Amino acid sequence: MAEHRHDRISIDPRIAAGKPVVRSTRLPVERVLQHLAQRDRSDLFEAFPELTEDDVRACLDYAREAVERLHPARPNPTAA
Repeated sequence: MAEHRHDRISIDPRIAAGKPVVRSTRLPVERVLQHLAQRDRSDLFEAFPELTEDDVRACLDYAREAVERLHPARPNPTAA
């Protein structure tokens, strides 16, 4: 089984003001997401050579799960 992606994200109040960061770095998940939103993904690894594909997937999963926690899916009463 693949490594749980949350193992790649850490939160420490002493690092990045407690924001989630990519494990073993001081790179906030937020910064990775901003880069992906504003630039071509192809230069992501040039900008942050310490990142791996799995780190990027973990950042995206973390963001998705954060949105799901803030806005949980509600059952559709008309669905059968």
